[in-house]
Amino acid sequence: MRILKTCSIAIILIMGSGDLFSCSCGRSPSIDEYNYVALVEVVGVLKSDLYKIGNPNEPPKPIFHEIKVKTIEQYKGRNQDFLIVLGGNNKYNVGWTSCDMNIEIGAQWIIYGEMFKHRISTNYCTPSIQHKNPKLEIDYKHNKSTKRLKELEKTFRSNIRDKPTGVLQRFYDNGKKQLVETYNHNSELVGNRQAFYSNGQLMLDEYYSAGLKNGTLTWYYKDGTLHRTSTFKMGKEICETYYYSYKGRLRRINYFDDDGTYIATEKKFR
Repeated sequence: MRILKTCSIAIILIMGSGDLFSCSCGRSPSIDEYNYVALVEVVGVLKSDLYKIGNPNEPPKPIFHEIKVKTIEQYKGRNQDFLIVLGGNNKYNVGWTSCDMNIEIGAQWIIYGEMFKHRISTNYCTPSIQHKNPKLEIDYKHNKSTKRLKELEKTFRSNIRDKPTGVLQRFYDNGKKQLVETYNHNSELVGNRQAFYSNGQLMLDEYYSAGLKNGTLTWYYKDGTLHRTSTFKMGKEICETYYYSYKGRLRRINYFDDDGTYIATEKKFR
């Protein structure tokens, strides 16, 4: 076994019959240290000529591949047509490692990139995150990518777009509803907020007061099966939160007191 450190990631190269690798993250740069930040659409995946797997008589080299991208929003650095991705992508037959980012054609990603051999590269240990899957669905349950975009707008845009007020609705290209939410005069979320999958199935149903979750939260899987139910009090998760499997079985219960302090987790089945 040999350990190679590059691009702020420690790659453990495991010798064997297959191209099997594992990795663990080392120190990643702070956000302002990245050379490139952009929201992109992935339009192609291909092998990189920078690194290839060696033959049996040579030491193994890290797997790299490239993605061809179309820039949607450029926040930092120069526009790029191709980006290096540290790791493989089994879906497109360009190797496999345990730290692959699993980037798919048609998806939109917020990419944080560093310079590597005069090219922009990204990897699993960067803050890069998928914004939309190939069906252009956003994960409104965890809402990480939408929050990240708001942070980027605030950091890199001097002319912040108008803040929303009233009812906001978004739709998929197929005409089905994607999101319905309401903002007060302070541009804070209020009332019922609902998000949907591209097949029309409800993804989440939650309630807000002055921008904070307040009331019942319910998540669903894409087939309509219940995923999670929670209760919030002005942004704090209280009482019990129930998590269910794809098959509708209760997986675990998280317990909180009335002040939102976590108490314990009860696992129902593995």
